[in-house]
Amino acid sequence: MTLDLSRCSAAARDRGEPLAGTAPVASRWLLVEHPGPWAKKPLETPPLLGRAGEEVEATCASFGGKALLIRRQGRRGPDPDDARHWFAVDTVRGTWVRGTWRTPEDVLAAARALGSELSASDTDADPMVLVCTQGTRDACCAVRGRPIVATLARERPDEVWECTHLGGHRFAGTLLVLPEGACYGYLDPDTAAGVVGGTSPGTSTGRGCAG
Repeated sequence: MTLDLSRCSAAARDRGEPLAGTAPVASRWLLVEHPGPWAKKPLETPPLLGRAGEEVEATCASFGGKALLIRRQGRRGPDPDDARHWFAVDTVRGTWVRGTWRTPEDVLAAARALGSELSASDTDADPMVLVCTQGTRDACCAVRGRPIVATLARERPDEVWECTHLGGHRFAGTLLVLPEGACYGYLDPDTAAGVVGGTSPGTSTGRGCAG
């Protein structure tokens, strides 16, 4: 099959661009459930647009963390009556704190939880598999990411989420495994299932540790 080299992910594969050392660097992650649509810069997605999103980003960075928006497979459109979930995850200790949000102020409080509240938590984090599907950032992420989510969600519906940009869209499909903090790229549905199931070697798909 001929690769469409106009797509950055196909061109990177064709060049054999290496994955090692390209993972996003963060020891703590704030995951904010938001059904979308997502803005190109995720923290500019309403209702986080403006000061709220800027404060969330700065607060996460002050604790060595990053923020992602997440959603279950295929969920689109706002539902103002739903309380949405957030998760603050420590990849070093494998722990988390979690809660729900309705307002931008709730999300800022969640970002602050990356600090002393998460440091004090002894609650083991449940496994989470985050697959970048953010087409508003780069079409490759959606084109390659959504089939991966569909495949993984059939076997692990409680673990798998779509997420915003993990960096390196040329390496799509990309995914992040928490609480381990391992990031992978150049995936398709079969290799992603192998990575998550522990049957594929990390040397061919691993971007490194995100923590």
